[in-house]
Amino acid sequence: FNLKEKFDILDYLYEKFSKDEIAKLCERLAAVAMETNDPLIQQVFFDAGEQLGKHIMALVPKVDKSLINECGCVPVVLEGSVFKSWDLLKQGFEEAIKCCIYNITLYQLSEGYTAAFGAAILGAKTAGYQLKVDYDKTRTVFFNKNKV
Repeated sequence: FNLKEKFDILDYLYEKFSKDEIAKLCERLAAVAMETNDPLIQQVFFDAGEQLGKHIMALVPKVDKSLINECGCVPVVLEGSVFKSWDLLKQGFEEAIKCCIYNITLYQLSEGYTAAFGAAILGAKTAGYQLKVDYDKTRTVFFNKNKV
């Protein structure tokens, strides 16, 4: 990445932003964190996990209560390769959601399903069509947090 000083990273985050480049950087940082237990890199991933958890906590009050009652949790579908670093993100994530009064379940999409599938279901529902979907076939549990 040819970073000579810490501020050089700002180019990748703003001016030259590319999801692919950020993913490569995170993949490299995660590998170094796992190999060396570098406290600075581990803190970066803890903070990132905490931010993910805070985003979910910010959305919890907006989640339809009937969905929570039906699922028994706040269901969250994961997207993206960031969760390949879950071992490094998990502790910060758990810290951010520890006071949630609901169960939170993170799901990964099963092979062959994408976010577009969920968008199509929502589109059909908005248009007044009720599709029969076996959600257990479309996802697997990635993480579960029981309420306090």
